[in-house]
Amino acid sequence: MPYALQGTDAILFSVFRSLGLKAMVGPVLGDETWDEYSQIKEERLYRKMYDEGEAKETRSRIEESDEEMGDGGTEDDSDEEEDEDEEDGETARVGKGWWKLKMVASDAGRDKGRGDPTGGVFRVGGGPSSFTNTHYPLHSLPDVTWLNESSDKGWEIALVNLKSTSQATPKPTPTKKGNGKQPAQTAEEREDKFELMWQYSHAAIFVEIPAWGTGIRGSPRQ
Repeated sequence: MPYALQGTDAILFSVFRSLGLKAMVGPVLGDETWDEYSQIKEERLYRKMYDEGEAKETRSRIEESDEEMGDGGTEDDSDEEEDEDEEDGETARVGKGWWKLKMVASDAGRDKGRGDPTGGVFRVGGGPSSFTNTHYPLHSLPDVTWLNESSDKGWEIALVNLKSTSQATPKPTPTKKGNGKQPAQTAEEREDKFELMWQYSHAAIFVEIPAWGTGIRGSPRQ
């Protein structure tokens, strides 16, 4: 039994173990980073649907114009729907060990190329699992049912690194000489904004509950 367990936590852990259930204690990372990634994916999906809707509306207008001119219209029903991956249940990301605060150097893995998950800078918009698992090894436990919510106390800083967000900034284009009335045109360019990224963890007890009627090996009933 982990030495840090006290009170009701120690009692629950001992009871589950005595019943022959698999029980473990580990640090659980917060879901903020993955929630942000899910929101980004949702925004991308809505943006794609909006762009496809505008393109389809423009195509319909062109076809109507061609029909009025007597050229006839062509229909294109080749739109393909992409299946979105959905995770069933809730996934808990548990550290493979008990570590103190981990700070990732910004130049880690720089020689392996930009975008490598082993690099020290996380690029917002990409999946956080590979990056986090490289610097903070994790077990991903699917279909977790929490019996109680975590409190505001007990959270500790687990991982700190830099993250970059690509932003569009207007770039003024110089006007031609001798034509002061010509308005300055703007071209869109991308710039990376860097800031600190914090991930927190708290301890939790996990118990593997077998399916109904399966039975428990080593339980008092067997």
